[in-house]
This record gives sequence, structure tokens and C-alpha cells, in this order.
Amino acid sequence: RKSSSANKDHLTAARQSLLSMTPRMVVALTSLWKAASVSSSADSNNSSMVWLVGSGGKAVKGMILELLSPLAKAHPTHFLAAVSIARWEQNNEGGVAARSSKGNGGGGAGATIVQLVSSLKIFPMTTVIATLRQILKSPPPISGSLGLRLEVYAMEFLSAYLTSLNQTVLAEAWTSLKDLLRDCLSLRPASVFLALEILHQSVTRGILTNMDKKEIREVQEMTGKLLETVSGIGGSMLEAGTWLRGTRTVKSHVEGTEKTEYSKTGEVQTAATALNLLARHMVNILDIIYTSEEKEKVLPLLTTVMYNTVPYLRNHTKAGMSLLQGASRVLASVSEYPYTRRCWKKDGLDLLLDPAFFAMDYESLKSWRTTTDNLMTHDKTTFKDLLTRIASLGQSNMSLFSSKELEQEQRALLLKRLAFVIFCSDIDQHQKHMPDITDRLSECLRSVPLSPSVLAAVFLCFRVILIRMSAMHVAFLWPVIITEMVIIFSTIQNLISSQITQKRKKLSGDQNAVQNAAGNLGYGLEATDSAPWLNVYLAVCKLLDQVVLLPSSQLPQFQMYKWAFIREGSSPPSSSEQHLNSNNINVPIGAPVASSTKGGKGVRGGTKGGRVPGSAGGGTIPPLQAQDFVPHVARIHKLIQEKVGREIPPCPIPAGEPCLTMKSIDSLTDLGPWFSALSNSLTRQQTKTLQNISTVSRSPLSFLEKIIEQDFLESYS
Repeated sequence: RKSSSANKDHLTAARQSLLSMTPRMVVALTSLWKAASVSSSADSNNSSMVWLVGSGGKAVKGMILELLSPLAKAHPTHFLAAVSIARWEQNNEGGVAARSSKGNGGGGAGATIVQLVSSLKIFPMTTVIATLRQILKSPPPISGSLGLRLEVYAMEFLSAYLTSLNQTVLAEAWTSLKDLLRDCLSLRPASVFLALEILHQSVTRGILTNMDKKEIREVQEMTGKLLETVSGIGGSMLEAGTWLRGTRTVKSHVEGTEKTEYSKTGEVQTAATALNLLARHMVNILDIIYTSEEKEKVLPLLTTVMYNTVPYLRNHTKAGMSLLQGASRVLASVSEYPYTRRCWKKDGLDLLLDPAFFAMDYESLKSWRTTTDNLMTHDKTTFKDLLTRIASLGQSNMSLFSSKELEQEQRALLLKRLAFVIFCSDIDQHQKHMPDITDRLSECLRSVPLSPSVLAAVFLCFRVILIRMSAMHVAFLWPVIITEMVIIFSTIQNLISSQITQKRKKLSGDQNAVQNAAGNLGYGLEATDSAPWLNVYLAVCKLLDQVVLLPSSQLPQFQMYKWAFIREGSSPPSSSEQHLNSNNINVPIGAPVASSTKGGKGVRGGTKGGRVPGSAGGGTIPPLQAQDFVPHVARIHKLIQEKVGREIPPCPIPAGEPCLTMKSIDSLTDLGPWFSALSNSLTRQQTKTLQNISTVSRSPLSFLEKIIEQDFLESYS
């Protein structure tokens, strides 16, 4: 008896040892199966193992099936576990790049393993699913660390296996597949994610086609449970609100700027993966399994999902940026369907008006473009409400204790949101609101005192409107645009002139003259070279860079004002220009520009006698004749060269692309190369001719949109 018991123990140990080697055997047989499959194909010459098979590929495949069939029948769990591990190892041979390129189906050896299992007649689809349920409940012992993730590898294999089935067979598998998906609800997050992937694959491939109402309700119930589970995983980085702060917030260790050990464990990434998975599949599944009459049943589920999503959208920290990306994608996907509007409209509008809204990365901003467009498109009153909020600033509804600075901050915030809303729209989508938009911009420009943040937001609005509205709808806005450009370019000239004068007087030791040189710069603007005003100067230069780049057919009205800013043609400066630039740096602007914009709506100031008030030059020079007018860009170019004391080489001007792509500047000198290029009449058309660039034209709109998107973004910590 003792010897019999010992023999059984040895037999069991030998069996377990052989079963542990099953993954290696499956890998080897998979390579042989692949060689047998291509032995008679056109690619046989390219296979390195065809010589092992010769011309008997079909016979070799039959022998492989004869070898594996008894194993699959006697030890189904060990066999399927070995197949799952072998498939995972084959797909991971090339690293991360190989896994991403092979996709869900596995590609290469992974697809070959699926084909091999599908060829086993004693291992049909129902047996595969039933065996996989046994593995999930009681996984067989696997040597090494691979056994710890066996359930994930098995679910990955099942997903690839179901992909190989046709629609009819997949629909027949739903009964057993439903029980498997229910078992996955209590597994680790990775298995739950794969269960949702399998459900999405099944639904989108038409398993509901021949189902009765009872079976469809079962699909709906399973979908609700699975989505709630994934949503709960996505909200795992949130903590419940307190009695003082009822809303849920992101956990403190995620809000920190430094990655903690907690976030390194992968829980933050797991939550982000759950959010991204919901964004890809949730609304698509719900739209298929619920008919038009049943859409109201979806709202409670979506409310739960938004409960686990919206708090991430209020967290603008570097450590939580992956969560913000995922939550933004979820909101964008949900907003695509009008029937979901009740679940997210209020939160979406509140988030859009949040002062920290633009403190995000580029991927999140792309998602918000979709959300914002849907927010304004599916409702006819939301855009009007935004314009009303801008108009109400400074009115009786403002608090008596509100300061002018706070009011200006609110104006800048709302103007930037207005620009973003228009940017997210289609061409001429808001053209009927252009009179109201122009009125709001004019009111903001007439506010006193006018802050640089408001000015920068106004110029951003101008840039967006010019690429989102047709020329006919912008005609009455051009007087406002040109007037503001003239004012700011004049301010830049006076500022640089003051700096030059201050430098000269400082060298001469005249301290009183130094103080006088730093006085009023004209137009009532106390402009300096501080960071906020540098943003304004960059904004107006980007606006000029944009209107010069766009074709004249898109901006026909600007062609009447173009001469005031840049030279046209390649002729060198006239003798009068050289005289003015060398002897009279602080030349006032000529009358033609003032007369062209004098009657424009929203003008904040004008010229008397063709002179700029508050000129830093100190003298009065008679107005120039029209033919002697020096464009603003040429003036500023000469002034910057005077300031730095050297020649500034022009920057390259690529055809079809804007020049100014930076988000900020440290001084006006940073814009010197751009002023030099425009001052020397290096237009994009001339550059294209000189460089013999291909005649294939590139639309500048995509480049401009990319730069404007970057200008919307703000830094986050």
C-alpha cells in the first residue's frame, strides 16, 4: 500500500511537471502550425520553418490536432491556461510597440494560436467559455509569476477568440457568455475592462438582431452592471465630500504636484484606464441596446457615471492630468447625443466658466472642443446666455463691493470663453449673433480702466472670428479691429521710444529727463513692458501675422488697411522714410490711418491734427503727406534696431504657415526678427517664389488652429 501511494504521488508529480511545460509545447506547436499553413502559399519561400514541413502541411496540421486533442479533453483548464499564456508571450516578444500594433486580435503568432484552438473539434466555443469560467473560479497552478495574471491572459485570449467567430456563432454564445461576464464583475480591474471590451464587441457585431425582448433586457441589465463597475473603478481616486464640502473631490495624494508612492502603485493609471474605456465604448453600447423610446432609461446610469467623472474635471494638477484627460473624453463622448444633455449640461457650463478651465493639456482641450460645440449646438439659448453674462458685467447686478480689477478679470475670463466657444463651432455657425458679439467686444474696449488681460482676450477673439466667420459677416467689425491694432502698435512705438530716450538721458546723467521719459504713452494707456502688456503686444502681432497669412479672398476688407502696417512690394525704403527713421524716431502716425478708422465702432481714442497724443518725442512735427507714410511695422523695426544697437536679421517665413508660434515673450526684442521680415517685404508669396516651392498649396487654417489652441492653454502645477 505504501508503495502504491508513493507511486501515485510520483505519478501526480510527473503529471504536474509535464502540465507546467504545456505553454512551451503550445508555443512550439504554434510555430509548426504556422509553417504548415504557409507551406503551400505564396509566402512559403519567406518562411524559415517551411523546410521542416515540406509539402505535407495538411498532414502535419492533422498530427498537431491529434496530439493536442487528448490533452484538451483530459485537462481542459491546464490546456486553456497554457494557450492563454503562450499567446501573451508571443504577443509580447516585440515589446510595447509590438503589442500596440497587433491589437486585440493578436496578429502573428497570437492569431495563429486562436486559429489552432478553433480547429480543435472537441474544444468548441461553448467548451472554451465554460472552461474559461472554471479558470476564473479556480485557476490551475502555474509555475512562475505568470500565474498571478492568468485570469487577464485568459480574458485576452477569449476576446481574440470571439473576434474570429462569425456573427451567428457569436449570437449563439451569448447565453454562456452572459454568465462569464457576470463572473468578471468581482475580478481585478484588468479583467473587468476586458469584459467590457468583449461586451462592446458582441453588441456592435449584432448579437441583438434575433433576440426577443426578454433577452434584450438581460443584455441591458448586464450592460448596466458592467458599466457601473467600470465607473466605480474610474472613481476610485475620489473621496466622499464632508458636511462642509458636499461634493466629491480628488484624493489629496493625487492633487499633489509630486508623484507619491500611492500613485506609483498604478491605481491612478487604473482609474484613468477605466475612464478612457468608458469614453470609447459606453455611449456606443447604450445607443445600440436601447431603442429611441427607451433612451430615458439610460439617464440614471449616466448620472452615476458623471458622479464618478465630473470631480476629475475640476482638478487641474500635473499629477492628476491623466485623470483629467480620461474624464474629458468621457464627457465629450456623452455630449455627442442630445438625449444625454440633462446629465451634463449644468456641470459642463460651470466647468467652462471655471477660472482654471484652461489649465489642462492639449489632449484634454481637444475633448473639450467636442463638448463645447455640443453644449452650444444642441441648445439655442446657451450661447445667448454666455453673451448675456458678458453684457451684465458692470451693471446693477454686480456687488457694491466688487472692485474694478475683479470686474476686468471677469471680462477677460468671459471673453476668452467666448473666443473658445466660437473656435469650437463650424464656419458661420454663430454668424447671426455677430452684432451682439461686436457690441460685447466694443463694450469691453470702452471700459475704464482697460486692463491688459481684457485687451489680450479681445485680440484672441478677433483671431478666432476671422477664421470662423465669412468675410461678409465680419465687414462691420473691421473698423474696431484696425483701430485697436493702430492703438497698440502706436503704444509699442512710444514704449520703445521712451526706453531709448531713457537710456540716452541716463547715460547723460539727466535724472529729471529719465523720469519724464517714463510718462504717459498715449491713448490713456499706462502701458509698460511688464508680462501682462507683453502678452498684449504678442497678441496684436499674432493677429497681424494671421491676417497677412490668410488669402486676400478670405479677408478682402483688410486689403484696404494693409498699407498702414506693412510695406507692399519689394522696393527699398524711400529717402523720406530713411530721414524720418534716422532723425525723428518718434514720428507721429499719419492722418490716413486715423481717418480710415475714425468712424469705427468701439474707438477708444483718436488723433488730433494727425498726431498721436502723449508722444514721447516731445516735439510737434507737421503731418506727413500720404505718400510719405511709414508703416507701423517699419517704424517698430527701426526702433528695435535702434534700441539693441545692431542689425536684426529677418526670421524665415515658411509658405502657408504663421511665423509667430511662441506663447509668450520676455521683451519686445524677441519680436525683432518678425518685424524685420515684414519690414523688408519678405511676404510669403515672395518667399514661395524664391524658394521654388511646389505648386501644391497648403491651407494655413490648420496651422492657425493649432497655434490658437496652444494660446488657449494655461499652465498647471
